[in-house]
Amino acid sequence: MQVLQKKDINIELADGVLSVSYDGPGTEVVNDNNEVVYQGIAQRAFKQQFTLSNDVVVQGADLINGLLTINLEKIIPDEKKPRTIEIKTPKRISG
Repeated sequence: MQVLQKKDINIELADGVLSVSYDGPGTEVVNDNNEVVYQGIAQRAFKQQFTLSNDVVVQGADLINGLLTINLEKIIPDEKKPRTIEIKTPKRISG
């Protein structure tokens, strides 16, 4: 089985859409007479797309032992972060 390498995989981010694609194998071996003498195990080209929200940032990608990992980070603005609400006690009116 052929393991995909960095040069085989295309990762693109455009207009909030993350695309991961592979164009397919190039494993044909041709002899001196231009005849195909070997063609590798059938692998298919693919393209997968993911729509990312506006607050997600792509940090990078790793390809280790044929496993592709894309690192994403969700950036939460301060106004959307959870905060503690103080409970106030009523003032006593002395009379």
